[in-house]
Amino acid sequence: MSDLRLALTQSLLDPANHAILSIIKGARNGLVYGAKIRFPHALVMVTLFGSGTPRDKWKKIITATRQHAMRLALYVMIYKTTLMVIRDLFRDGKQASIDPFLAGMIGGWYMFGERTPVNEQIVLYCVSRCVAALLPRARVPKDYPTNKVVPIDNTAHQLFAALTWGSVMWLFVNKRHRLNGGLVSSMDCVYSKRETNEQTCTFFPTSGTVSETLYGTMYRECKCASGWPNRVSEFILSFRTLSYMRTVWACEYTRQGKEDKACLDGKR
Repeated sequence: MSDLRLALTQSLLDPANHAILSIIKGARNGLVYGAKIRFPHALVMVTLFGSGTPRDKWKKIITATRQHAMRLALYVMIYKTTLMVIRDLFRDGKQASIDPFLAGMIGGWYMFGERTPVNEQIVLYCVSRCVAALLPRARVPKDYPTNKVVPIDNTAHQLFAALTWGSVMWLFVNKRHRLNGGLVSSMDCVYSKRETNEQTCTFFPTSGTVSETLYGTMYRECKCASGWPNRVSEFILSFRTLSYMRTVWACEYTRQGKEDKACLDGKR
């Protein structure tokens, strides 16, 4: 056993195997990171808004987690392999500045080109960061660390925020069919739900809406519990509390709906 361990150690430390080991390690890291990010997100979102039996919900959670983790792991393998091939066959062992773009484009085409909810979320997340990277940066001192992210200039951020919100509101009102379905549903809830004929008995928040607000706050806390397994006990406790709050809110919402209907019938 000691001889086998020694041979493996020597193989891992051999510079000739660095490229292959880099691909394997990258795939492993992509698999772990993808699962760690997607699982709590899918767990909370499916619990909140999913339909079906508990078995169906768990199947959706596992499917989304597996898809995110596997695609990210395979993307890293394709990206690093393409970089290695281009560098060794066409660059005489040196990497050009355009090579990461070419390798990323090939990996993105094969692994994230299919339009699925998970792929679409990942691509939209990346494109928003790419757009933000084009914004002017704030002034920093000369001794600012070179490897530290330079923040966006405040004026540029204000203009970017104004343009973004102006554009999304115009699209929501005039071209809503071009927006993402989840975004449209959220904006309908905020800007259009019960916009007219609001009665006093339905205008003020009830214990049901307060429960919903608390539920949303706890959801954000639960989502942040991605430091698994260090915070697994807090995460399980939050999930149990979330389930209880969801039951309370559902019962209160049903009761309040009946009261609203009776109140509106009395107004007629």
